[in-house]
Amino acid sequence: TNSVEGLDPGFGTYGGTNSTDSSGTLKYVRVWYGGADIGGPRSEDSGNEINGITFAGVGSSTTVEFCEVAWNNDDGFEFFGGTVNVRWLSSIYNKDDAF
Repeated sequence: TNSVEGLDPGFGTYGGTNSTDSSGTLKYVRVWYGGADIGGPRSEDSGNEINGITFAGVGSSTTVEFCEVAWNNDDGFEFFGGTVNVRWLSSIYNKDDAF
């Protein structure tokens, strides 16, 4: 197993052996003005913010299409491992990386 960066040990673990696993469907999803700071109490600008949408170990049978993240306080989309194929993503005006 692996861990998503920025989370305490034991939280955000992911992994597995089925690269074609389906985690379901995300279609026509919009995330605007997200990205809360999770660095602890009174942690404004701690550098540990929530991404718009995070994929961790997501398999290739998952459907992700026509999704948008805008004005997020960190990355728009972030991928940790996995084999998911995505189509038609929009990531604009985010504070950090688009993808």
